[in-house]
Amino acid sequence: MECIGIDVSKNSLEAAIVRKTGDFSEKVLRSHSFNNNTKGLEGLLSWAERTALSPETLFVMEATGTYYELAADFLYNAGMSVVVELPNKIKSFAKSRNVKTKTDKVDAKVIAAYGLHCATRRWKPMTENLAHMRTYIRQTCSLIKERTACKNQLHALEHSANTPEMLKRDLLDRIETLTRYIEKYQGETLRIAAEDGEFYSRAVKVASIKG
Repeated sequence: MECIGIDVSKNSLEAAIVRKTGDFSEKVLRSHSFNNNTKGLEGLLSWAERTALSPETLFVMEATGTYYELAADFLYNAGMSVVVELPNKIKSFAKSRNVKTKTDKVDAKVIAAYGLHCATRRWKPMTENLAHMRTYIRQTCSLIKERTACKNQLHALEHSANTPEMLKRDLLDRIETLTRYIEKYQGETLRIAAEDGEFYSRAVKVASIKG
């Protein structure tokens, strides 16, 4: 059985093909770097097909921010078996093997080895509605942080001597604009959630839990 570990970063994919040779041993067949875009993923799939691709081959990667999403979605839609794992699990696996070297190539090999010996759950993309909700929530959180920063700046200016009024007006305008977008995205999130009655009911129950 082969596993392809992919260390994902913003612009690149470091891939390693590893074959299981025993209960706790494996052999690295090949490794290569690709761009983290559609063309790079096409190259990755073609490279894998030439080397070791079979129905049992797993493509394993860490859930690193949003950077893994394009690769996971592309490979899943190509009919591949995809595993997306939490980084702390990969880190614990590497620690158990006393892996101390930290490079993209080494990480890809560790991820592949993890896939061979530990991966059980296959990744599936979320529904379009859930994906849209997640994006709206991420953007809302980002805007709330930006609005808080603007409010802090305004508070500092209001307590400073000889502050130009234009600066305060501009910050107030920015805060109002951010608030409009925050409310807009929050409303869109609720609208999407309401389309799925079961999901909405579960979300309301979770939100009602104190603490």
